[in-house]
Amino acid sequence: MGDSAADTIINGLSKGWDIIKDNKPVSSAKTTFCQAVPANIPFDKLYGWKPESFQWGFTLENLYGITVVDVELQLDCLWSGQASSARGLFLNNFNVWCRSVDVLFGNKVDVDASVSGNAFNSGSKDAPVGAIPLIVSVQVSGVFQNKAKSWKITCHGNGARQFT
Repeated sequence: MGDSAADTIINGLSKGWDIIKDNKPVSSAKTTFCQAVPANIPFDKLYGWKPESFQWGFTLENLYGITVVDVELQLDCLWSGQASSARGLFLNNFNVWCRSVDVLFGNKVDVDASVSGNAFNSGSKDAPVGAIPLIVSVQVSGVFQNKAKSWKITCHGNGARQFT
């Protein structure tokens, strides 16, 4: 590695996108990404990426115990990006998309993702780690109930992940 550190970590890609709209997966969600990379290094100078995937779901039952919404989501990212001209580990192609959605008649579900703040350095000045927080929100509306839930997911260039 070189002797310099990445001066500024940026997200040069999307700030938000739809994952499910009106009970249907949005196909562009699979190709919409955010990132935490150094501003002063061209992308083709970064290497060493490692893939990461994580799956989780959301279900909602009605008052009779019948599942009215069943959603499976997937998070993908590339971490451990490095550059020979700067110290640090960076994050790329961070996205969330719908693996499956099943919605009982009379209910509507929408899911979206939005970057919560800016990409940032979660490491130190001498050992930067690119990180970016993403909020994934689900809204369900039905005849007898409305429900909202959000998850904050922060992925880091060193492979760490917070999911709350």
